[in-house]
Amino acid sequence: SATAIGDVATHFFDIDGRFLKLYENTLCVSKEQLRNAKQTIAIASGDDQVEAIVGALRTHVVDTLITDEYTARKILDHQ
Repeated sequence: SATAIGDVATHFFDIDGRFLKLYENTLCVSKEQLRNAKQTIAIASGDDQVEAIVGALRTHVVDTLITDEYTARKILDHQ
């Protein structure tokens, strides 16, 4: 069973960027709407966010990441 490490608009994902099953009655935009958005921006930083950021990038719904240099280096090291 995959473990959620973060979410994009309440769509939880694992470290490999695979979306996990939604909870029943979850109110959120669809994954298709996220993928079809003209621009999807994620803002995150910090050691405790590195795996979540990596997973979010692997979902392929994030177009732009805003973070600090330290976190960016940790993300690149994680790849």
